Amino acid sequence: MKTQRSRILPLSLALLLPFAVSAQEAAAPTESVASPVTVELGDFNTMRELKHLHGKQRTDTEGAIKRLASWLSKRATLRIGAGQTLKVTLIDVDLAGDYEPSAGIDMDHVRVVREMYPPRIELSWRLTDAKGASVDEGQTTLTNMSFLSASGPASGRQLAYEMRMLNDWLRERFPKKA
Repeated sequence: MKTQRSRILPLSLALLLPFAVSAQEAAAPTESVASPVTVELGDFNTMRELKHLHGKQRTDTEGAIKRLASWLSKRATLRIGAGQTLKVTLIDVDLAGDYEPSAGIDMDHVRVVREMYPPRIELSWRLTDAKGASVDEGQTTLTNMSFLSASGPASGRQLAYEMRMLNDWLRERFPKKA
């Protein structure tokens, strides 16, 4: 019995060693380069998209809005000039489509996309130069009433309509510098 135990202990330690190294690496401080773009989210409790959602629907939709904010941050970084910083606040978000209770009990977790449920995003922004002086700022509401018939890749990916709408806004508001 003692011999079997003495063989198991080294084997157990060998199996745990990679995890110990990973935990040590995870605890080490990492240097991160600050992004020139920050995207903040408005109050979820006042967002039109979330007002009447509960449980899994609400959690999933909050996650989608957070992913949209992360995507916007990365995309906007490509549009601003060197030394500039951009702060965007997503004040209100209403994603394309809606949950239709009349679709039946088994369908209450399915987002139905119809022309009557266009994407709508209210946002504010402030672009500053390297010295912190304001270059451009404002507030706007983006809506695409023809989102289902718009040309371009419709892709089946989540948030495609919202991403297209925000991408159009970025191109118009922040033309790429040569």
